[in-house]
Amino acid sequence: MRTVLVTNVIRYTGPSAIGALLKQHVPVVCHDRTFGERAIRDAFRDAHPGSECLEGTDPISLIEELKAREPLCPAKALHAARR
Repeated sequence: MRTVLVTNVIRYTGPSAIGALLKQHVPVVCHDRTFGERAIRDAFRDAHPGSECLEGTDPISLIEELKAREPLCPAKALHAARR
C-alpha cells in the first residue's frame, strides 16, 4: 500500500484529508512548518492516531528525513492548500 504525504497538514484541508485517509487505513505521513516544536508534533499525533509526523520543516530536511525512513515507500503527496 502506498503512503500519502500530507503537507501543511494543520491548515486548510489537512485535518479532514488525513481523517478520511486514516479511515480508509491508508498510511499517512504529515508535515507542517510548526512540527519543528515537539509539543505541537506530539499534540497533533495524539489528536490523529495512526498518523506519523515529520520533524523537518524545510524542503531539504524533509527529503533527508523521508530518505532515512525504512522501508522507503512510494508516496503520493497531498498539499493542503487554500483553493
